[in-house]
Amino acid sequence: MREQQKMLEAELAKWTGFTWGCRNGGRHKQIVLENEGHRRICPFSLTPVCRRSLLNNVTQLRRALNEIGAQKKGTH
Repeated sequence: MREQQKMLEAELAKWTGFTWGCRNGGRHKQIVLENEGHRRICPFSLTPVCRRSLLNNVTQLRRALNEIGAQKKGTH
């Protein structure tokens, strides 16, 4: 869990123009992203099965950030 949380927070630090928070969603933790009326919720398992699932969660987070209009730092 800690490795996954560190990876997701490291990815969030690379982006700007949005707000985020964490909440519990039962078996899954959720990251809530918001920007100018756009909102996305990214659930992730508290017990990832393998390294691939960690990377898939980072990819899912990037997609959600793009969807709400967040910008990657240094690419403005």
